[in-house]
Amino acid sequence: MLRDEKPLLARTISSAFYLSHGIRRNVTLAIHLDNGDYLVTFLGEKLRHVHVDERSLLGLIKKIEVAVERGVKKSRLHDGVFLERTSTFEERVDYVVARNGSPLETALRGCPETLTVLIPHKLALTVGAPSITITALPKPVDVTIAILNIKLDRLCGQ
Repeated sequence: MLRDEKPLLARTISSAFYLSHGIRRNVTLAIHLDNGDYLVTFLGEKLRHVHVDERSLLGLIKKIEVAVERGVKKSRLHDGVFLERTSTFEERVDYVVARNGSPLETALRGCPETLTVLIPHKLALTVGAPSITITALPKPVDVTIAILNIKLDRLCGQ
């Protein structure tokens, strides 16, 4: 299931959380797996003992894969990493990244206290949120997240 996506998943986790001097504690990364049947949530404020290198992250991804294969319904897999079986996509989404969306800088009004951005990857989802673009041309999820974080840091003065 995750076999071909492991390196991308490791880079995505890394892009979402790691700074040169630590971890983004104010970030939550939610990843839907197995056609949306599972939700893996990474909570930056609770994430511990996770290192930036891909090999370390692949060990964590292996835990996720084993839990999904065993059909686990709900589990804390690691400090700040949770897995649950879900039948619906019920997250509050502020924006969806799409090719034809408004530029992020135009769409945002100031610096929001909370922001949920959906970046589809190999899933056709229908969400009633406005579309935004992060980059002029489509990029892999990990690159999109890294650029999104850079832009948000600049917009929010961080």
